[in-house]
Amino acid sequence: MDLTLTPLSVPTDRTRGQLVNTWVPSVGLTLALDMTESLDLCYASGSVDDTCIAFLRERLQRHSYFVDAGANQGLYSCLALHESSRIGVIALEPDPYSQEKLRRNLELNSLDSTRFTLLDVALGESVGTADLMLNTAGNRAGSSLVVDQRAFTGLEDNVTVQVTTAPLTSVVESLGHAAWILKMDIEGMEYPVLKAYLRDAARDTWPRAVIVEAFGRSIHAVGGSPVQLLVEHGYNLVDHDESNFCLELSP
Repeated sequence: MDLTLTPLSVPTDRTRGQLVNTWVPSVGLTLALDMTESLDLCYASGSVDDTCIAFLRERLQRHSYFVDAGANQGLYSCLALHESSRIGVIALEPDPYSQEKLRRNLELNSLDSTRFTLLDVALGESVGTADLMLNTAGNRAGSSLVVDQRAFTGLEDNVTVQVTTAPLTSVVESLGHAAWILKMDIEGMEYPVLKAYLRDAARDTWPRAVIVEAFGRSIHAVGGSPVQLLVEHGYNLVDHDESNFCLELSP
């Protein structure tokens, strides 16, 4: 299927902060960050993701591709392009606001765009469209296909934008048997997306390493834990922090 990047319009009910070029010591890059956003503030202070960044760094040179599902402002994508001269990066980010930041961060660091593909696609169980619920309360990284955002935004109705959905199989089918790493932070959709992928894809095409976010509150909402699912399919837990888990596929 054709998964080309197309412009999207997005509703807004608050004034976003200006993007500020900020040195992020954890990745050794300058990133354009919005200091009204909680995740951007955490990256600016170097207070999150040390475990996952170290896990990715140790494996970049042994893999041909990095798939960044839920790329947000592109910290992981930029890190991969910056620290490996050969790896190809596929970033999936359906939110136009985050796409804008990601593009700016690529340009800001003069990263090799020939090894980078940005898809305005939300991972789902099938090809289609869905409403992406936007967290407009200072945590745009929390926008989700399944999490009701009204508890966070305080609004009577969710703010949404319609996005294209695609299964992981269709996104990575061109990778064939190449060794690749998956980072998946898609706010509750990790379990259903991985369940469909592990069912439909041949084991010798699975990612060799996975970084996945998992929150207990999402397990009941979507039917299971992505970490337990991966372990049941032969992945070994290597490391974790409060909400992110790093796994490797057994030989």
